[in-house]
Amino acid sequence: MEKGQLLKGEFHIHSKYSYDSLLEPEHILKKASHLGINILSITDHETMRGSLAALEMANKYGIEVWLGMEIATNVGDIIGIRLKEEVRSRDWIEVIKDIRGQGGLVILPHPFRGHKLVEKLAMSVDLIEIFNGRDSPANIKKAGELAKKFGKPGIVGSDAHVFSEIGNAINSFHDILSFEKEYQTKRSNRFERTYSYLIKDAKKRTYRKIPRDLLRLIE
Repeated sequence: MEKGQLLKGEFHIHSKYSYDSLLEPEHILKKASHLGINILSITDHETMRGSLAALEMANKYGIEVWLGMEIATNVGDIIGIRLKEEVRSRDWIEVIKDIRGQGGLVILPHPFRGHKLVEKLAMSVDLIEIFNGRDSPANIKKAGELAKKFGKPGIVGSDAHVFSEIGNAINSFHDILSFEKEYQTKRSNRFERTYSYLIKDAKKRTYRKIPRDLLRLIE
């Protein structure tokens, strides 16, 4: 990208290489391009395979791809973007060291969903996800307050697992670490969230959970 160019980015998307998505990396790029997104990171659970696949096709769609992944650490999920290789550790302190050692950026996603030591994490990361498309309004509000409390730049993430969620959280900026960003956000609907749970049930062969997850449609 040219210096000074306005960037429109999505930095929390899952592809078929995650256990709860079926999205093809090329379909992600195609929709992102249609939406005017010019930079993104596919952040699959525990792997960079989706990012690597997208990187190979990036020029075709005029999108800059930063390699990324979402790591399940011993205190909750951490996202690394602008990586060079996969993060192997699952200890949160070592994960952050590894990401930084690669010249990457550390994101705390959905801080009030599935995390321990939230304030320690907030102090240690580069960016805090102040909006997650699959999180509750109450958690989103608390995430924004957390970022302000610790003086961390915010970032928004769609946490897209299905095609219709891509573009639900777009960051517009010149510098990703700046506090001067503009955001376009939209929360996922119940069907979109439930669909990803059913994909997870099928991929992990936990079929007994399907009836329970279908009930999410009427809760």
